[in-house]
Amino acid sequence: MSDKFTQGTIIEYIRSTKYPEIKCQGIVISARCDLAQEKINQFHCLSAMNIEEWIYEVLFESVVNERNNNVLGNIKKYCEQKCMDFATLCGIDKVNFREVLLKSASSKGKKIYKKQSKSGNLFRGY
Repeated sequence: MSDKFTQGTIIEYIRSTKYPEIKCQGIVISARCDLAQEKINQFHCLSAMNIEEWIYEVLFESVVNERNNNVLGNIKKYCEQKCMDFATLCGIDKVNFREVLLKSASSKGKKIYKKQSKSGNLFRGY
């Protein structure tokens, strides 16, 4: 084993249990003398990854998820204050937007009305 690995040897293309989808490296941390004298039959290593890989794959996703959760939390609070259906709003697309407005208006006992804008488009409000 001593002819292949020594303390500080970098092993390419390992997989980390924490980041299974990211190509990592392993750095051998077992004592050099133990490896050289073959006192051990296995070695220990730390997983590491390229800083760019970590920034783009780990940090970026973490920041985006945190901001998403903050934004969604604020929207949920707003929906609760305005008696809106948050679950429907989260799955909304242009077609379903009307459904959210209708549910919101009906839960408040309000009627939806149509208003003509200056550009000629219909604006729906309540």
